Amino acid sequence: MGNVILPGSQKADGKRRVWMPPGATKALMGDTISVCDIPVAFDHDAGTLKKCGARFVKGQERLAEKHHATCAVEHADVIQSFISTRRPEIMDPWDKEYAAWLKQNERGIAEGRVKW
Repeated sequence: MGNVILPGSQKADGKRRVWMPPGATKALMGDTISVCDIPVAFDHDAGTLKKCGARFVKGQERLAEKHHATCAVEHADVIQSFISTRRPEIMDPWDKEYAAWLKQNERGIAEGRVKW
């Protein structure tokens, strides 16, 4: 069957999807070493979570690290939304007095005037 591009298989970003038979990607690319499980979309009403799903194979270790870091930063709002919905106690500071001091001195810490 090989690589088959089906009609209407173009994504919203203009890239085409390539459909391959099961096992073909492993034969062509090798063993998967990492899959990005970072949430990229969260539906509050349905409670469903869509993950990135980018796959990396041997030889792409640095690319995988870079992708995970940038993907996490890009989708930080989705991650925070998901965590606050599932376990709101995680988002509350365990030491309220320290959290208040940190918020008050945030600018000074960033400028290096306040040591913590």
